[in-house]
Parts: sequence; structure tokens; C-alpha cells
Amino acid sequence: MQNRPRLSYETAPLKIQFLSRIQDQPWLRPLLWPLSQLYGLITFLRNVAYDRGWLKSHTPDIPLVCIGNINAGGSGKTPHTELIAAYLFEVLGPVAILSRGYGRQSKGFHLAKAGDTPALLGDEAHMLHAKLPFIPLAVCEDRLRGIQQLQALHPELKAIVMDDGFQHRRVRPHWNIVLSDYSKPFFDDQLLPMGGLREYKTAYRRADMIIFTKCPAAIRLYDRKYYGGRIADFSAERILYSSLIHLEPIFMEPFEQITLNHDGHYLLVTGIANTDLLCDHLNNIGLIYKHLAYADHMEYSPNVLQEIQSAFENLHSPHKAILTTEKDFVKLVSNTIFFIQNRIPLAYIPIEIDFQERDRKQLQVHLNNFAEKCRERY
Repeated sequence: MQNRPRLSYETAPLKIQFLSRIQDQPWLRPLLWPLSQLYGLITFLRNVAYDRGWLKSHTPDIPLVCIGNINAGGSGKTPHTELIAAYLFEVLGPVAILSRGYGRQSKGFHLAKAGDTPALLGDEAHMLHAKLPFIPLAVCEDRLRGIQQLQALHPELKAIVMDDGFQHRRVRPHWNIVLSDYSKPFFDDQLLPMGGLREYKTAYRRADMIIFTKCPAAIRLYDRKYYGGRIADFSAERILYSSLIHLEPIFMEPFEQITLNHDGHYLLVTGIANTDLLCDHLNNIGLIYKHLAYADHMEYSPNVLQEIQSAFENLHSPHKAILTTEKDFVKLVSNTIFFIQNRIPLAYIPIEIDFQERDRKQLQVHLNNFAEKCRERY
């Protein structure tokens, strides 16, 4: 499709996250620096305590994969968790997913079941459960207790995939996978609150594999060498690169499944950490849209829905709809009647994780080796 410049009614998001806002204020940086040093000292001492055994780490008696990150924010943990859990299910057998359930309104351990809402599970965990209903999923802020409860309820499990938890040192996974956004690699970041690092960048040495996510579809050999050189003590076969592909939108029933119209006007509604790639995709296909960008894990209250409705009604085209992410869709679709009564077509843009052939083969080698080790335990 021919690229056209984006025509947008609004260039700045209505709401942005507090941390991003203060990081963009140069006059605040001298104040943030000592806070970052204090934060770094606390995380350093905590890691030392676990490394030296002063704080106890527990190794589960069931194989555990942890998919985490060092940078705060959207590195793509959820779609990579989906991909890895589905693959292990195919080659290994019964596996489960354990999530903290960030943003949920419940507490403690909860095993997902049909009819659970994003408020009960958290939006990302709810999305995983909807896409992989054949894989048991539990949410629990105490990862060790969550693992134990999953084993008690599903003794047939061969492994557990933990979505996030690289900093949860109380549990020692058998395989640590760290994700980092290609455009914001951890080795160029700074500690919170000056940057997005949850701990010192040297923490990557605890990982068994690093995946740089959201890469260009055709990443150059030069870039591979550069990224690998920045973590030279990490072998090349343990550094992979994945891309994110946007697919055709899927409309909420009973609205008709249609192709986006270049003469249409659309309202993009997002509540995720990073919308750059999605906006780039819409720009590249020449879509005219207005963007309402809310904070990550946004709760779509009646007031917010009214705000969305008002923005939608101000679109000037017979071809118009609301576009959103799959993560936001699982929350917005709980207001189905609102969208039907107000004749507001709602669609989400699915994403798919893709690897170049060399990375896909290497990932399969790693996953198959892990599955073989799991079989040896039983």
C-alpha cells in the first residue's frame, strides 16, 4: 500500500503516564538523579542478599520458565508468553501460566475460569486466558504460593511459564528469558525514576536468554553485531531478535467485519505503555485517525466511555470506527451494550510475534532442549 502522511485531529495524547511526564522535564533531572542512585542502592543490596543466601530463594520442584524484563514498560512479555506457552504445550504436554495479574481488583491466588473479567484477572492475564483457554492460568502476587497452588490443582503439569517475575528473586526459575525493546535497549537506559531500569543493567547476567523485541522486520547483521557487542559476555546463540506484525482488525459482533477505508476517519483508543509501533503501522497504511492515548492498564469508566463517544461523534466521515489494541479490547468489550446502542463499531488490531529464520530455529532449539530436560525430570 502506498504510504500517506498521517492526518490527525490531535497530535498529543490526552493523558500520559506520570513517570514519562516527569522524565521529559529537564529541570527535574537533577532531582531525579539522587532518587535513581538511592533506588539503585536498594536493588543492589537486595540482589546481594539473595546472591549470598541472606535472603532465601526457592527452586520449584517443577520446571519453571520466567519471561521478564529489566526495563519497566511494554517489552512484549504477554505475546511472547503466549507463544512460548503454546509451543511447550505442543511439544511437552500439560503446562500452565502464572501471572501477577497486574492491575486486577482481586487479591491472592485465583485460577482463571470461563466468565472471569479483566478486573478479576488483570487485562493481560485475561487476554492470555482468552487466547489459550486450554492452558491453565493463575494469578497470584506471591509467585511461590502461586506455583504451589497450581501444582496442587493440576498435578499433571510438566512445566509452568511465569509471565513477569525476573525481579521476584524469592523464586529461582530453571530458565530466565529477558525481553528488551529494540528501540529502548536496557543497556542504554538508566535507573528509575530517571529512566526505566528496574535494577542495574548488569542484571542481564542472571538471564539464560535475551530477546530484543519489536525489531525491524529485516534487522541488519551490523545491528546484530552492535547489540551483541554491548553485552559481549553473552553468547550470540542466546541473543534473539523478534518483530511485531499488525494484522487486519477484528470487529466486535454484531458489527460487520470490514477492511479499513482510506477515506474513513478513525478513533484510536489505547491504554498501553508504548503506542509507537501501532501508530507507525496506521501511518504506513495511510489511515486518517485521531488518537486518545490513556495510561497503561487504563480502566474504562463511564466517564471515559463518554469521552470516547464524544470524540467518535466528532469524526467527519461516513466510514468511521474505533480501533484499539487487543489488551484494551478485552476491557472495552465488557461494555458491548454501550457500543451497540450508540452505533459505535469497535475493532482491535491483532498482533503476531515473528522471527527471522535463524532466530526462529534457534528459539526452537532452546525450547526443545528445555522440553527434553523437563521430560528427564518425570
